[in-house]
Amino acid sequence: MDKDIRRIRLLKLWEILSTETDKEHPLSTEDIIDKLAKIGIDCHRITLYEDIKLLNKYG
Repeated sequence: MDKDIRRIRLLKLWEILSTETDKEHPLSTEDIIDKLAKIGIDCHRITLYEDIKLLNKYG
């Protein structure tokens, strides 16, 4: 189950970043954590940084 939650978190993070941000309109870490929380995904700051690093590495 833990892997499934991580996969979903990564997909939702990618969705947020790709649809709600660009170079002129960034979101803060807290904004992203709040958006994830609103859809029921708990995420800590360190975890968010690791997820963003992973997304950058592969895509």
